[in-house]
Amino acid sequence: MEKQNPLPTNLDAEQATLGSLLIDPDGLYQVKHKLAPADFYLAKHRLVYEAMLVLHDQRIPFDLRTLADELEGNGHLQDVGGPSFLTGLMTDVPTSAHVEYYADQVRHERVKRELIAAAGEMAKGVYSGNGNLPAVMAQGRSLLSRIEQLLTAENDGMGLRQSLDYYLDILEKRERDKDKPKLEFPWAQLAWLMPHLDSGDLVGLIAEPGVGKTAFLESCAERWAHLGWRVAFFHLELSTQRMLDRRMQRLSGVPIKRLQLGGQLESEDYAAVLESSTRMEHWTGEIQYVACPGWTMARILAMANRLHERQPLDVVIVDYLNKVSLADRGGGMNTAQMRGADIEDLKTALELNGWVGLIAAQFDKAAKRMRNRSLADARDTGELEDKANVGIVIDRPREADSGQRVDMAQVKVVKCNAGQEGMVSMRFVGERLSFYPLELRDRLGGS
Repeated sequence: MEKQNPLPTNLDAEQATLGSLLIDPDGLYQVKHKLAPADFYLAKHRLVYEAMLVLHDQRIPFDLRTLADELEGNGHLQDVGGPSFLTGLMTDVPTSAHVEYYADQVRHERVKRELIAAAGEMAKGVYSGNGNLPAVMAQGRSLLSRIEQLLTAENDGMGLRQSLDYYLDILEKRERDKDKPKLEFPWAQLAWLMPHLDSGDLVGLIAEPGVGKTAFLESCAERWAHLGWRVAFFHLELSTQRMLDRRMQRLSGVPIKRLQLGGQLESEDYAAVLESSTRMEHWTGEIQYVACPGWTMARILAMANRLHERQPLDVVIVDYLNKVSLADRGGGMNTAQMRGADIEDLKTALELNGWVGLIAAQFDKAAKRMRNRSLADARDTGELEDKANVGIVIDRPREADSGQRVDMAQVKVVKCNAGQEGMVSMRFVGERLSFYPLELRDRLGGS
């Protein structure tokens, strides 16, 4: 029987990291600041990664040939298993899209090994019998401090020269990725204001009930899944069946009422449903629908992490904030403070996992009478204004006579850390549960 390694390792993640980088060398821009050769457990994996870094620093694109040449030049090609080993790394990884996730797994296993080694050193000090417990404790603090630096190495700050090199890498990667789909809003006019979303960004969407918050979020999720992104959609108000009905109405044009009749669908309805289903089957991304009525934010984030472990996510959507159950966090926190803590937890999860987040909320009742409204007017809390990178307000007034919502909507970007504020006029088409843009207003910088 093969002897199992007693130390924490994830050799699959090590191979997947290297294989992903061979498939898409630009992935090194995502991981080189957080992943060191010493993070790899196997020596041959360390040698391959070191060779990649050398070629990258010399601005030499690495592939199977250049990497093999570099390893042969430093005398390590046979040590790693020859060219066939490098080829195997590429064929064993399903996709290069999740290189950052694989790299995080590699680094975390190294931290575990370091913790075990530190515990062993402290145990030796305790059992040595010298009785100098303060010295043992000081040694333990020093070891733990060093290990903690491994977890925060990518956040140690950046000097001038390092920042210049890092930014040139960013520009070079953007040039190479210029033809790849970006995570941007599905409507061109809105995307013009906010070019694209980056990992860790939180988008806050606020509107009155019945205006179209869910339809807005659904349209984003479906467009992004079509383009290859993986989305987790947490819906606290609508059932999964209703969400799927809405999706089919939006994509096929067949009203929900007819979809729910089943046997009474016309032949053209069936044809539209089948055609829409065929189109969705060719989407290169994914939407995970999670019905979660009554869930706390902690439970939502725990489920998001579970989904992320199965297959890394790109986007987490929560519909909507005011339906999230409040958790008693102790300390006599009021509703606004607990809501604020939920938003803080969501924002932290986005940044740690590299997700983009969208969360919808309702207006505070007092804000309904105001003309110029912002994220600070969200019901229960003003923390959304502080934590969100992008803020969007949707306004569809009611007709004076009938009280019905008008089709015309004003979609306002009221906060944007990487773009500009402004307003887009859209039409909400109920038959399609969708917003359609009309024009970009000339006046920018607010409502």
